[in-house]
Amino acid sequence: MDKQLTLNQSIKEAVFESILQMLNTKNLDEISISQLVQKAGICRSSYYRNFDSKEDILIQYMNLIYAEHFKNTNFTCNRENNESAYNFIYQRLCFIKKHKNFFIILNKEKILYSVLYQTDLTYLHHLFQYKKQDDLLESYQVAIAVGTTTAVINEWIHSGFKETEHELATMLTTIFGTLL
Repeated sequence: MDKQLTLNQSIKEAVFESILQMLNTKNLDEISISQLVQKAGICRSSYYRNFDSKEDILIQYMNLIYAEHFKNTNFTCNRENNESAYNFIYQRLCFIKKHKNFFIILNKEKILYSVLYQTDLTYLHHLFQYKKQDDLLESYQVAIAVGTTTAVINEWIHSGFKETEHELATMLTTIFGTLL
């Protein structure tokens, strides 16, 4: 079982690396599965065993780098505390700036909002331990917070990362107050 898991990880890494390289010169819709598997050096069945679509590759890559980032980030999450909200937002912005080429690609492909929204929604629920469906108001608060910050991040990328991570985190924390 461990051998199969390692093989699947190797396949995913090869596909991640290949699609990111290809996206530097082509749009996602211009990349065929045949071209992708050839560049990655894998067979088609391995691709379909690990991914549902080319967009799924980008979502899985985002989840991987997001998990690694937050695993190495040490802060406590307290919904009652603006400092905790600031720290969460600031860490997200640092993460995005660190991986800005990937986010620029997502933006170019017009999938930034959906990928970032989906990933952030999952992590916000996990980090702040929201109960997804238990409280209707809480669910809408989370959706508003994630949607708004995702839209602001989208604008930040469009502006060429004009504001610093601190400036943007401060602005968003002020906007939300204790919403998070």
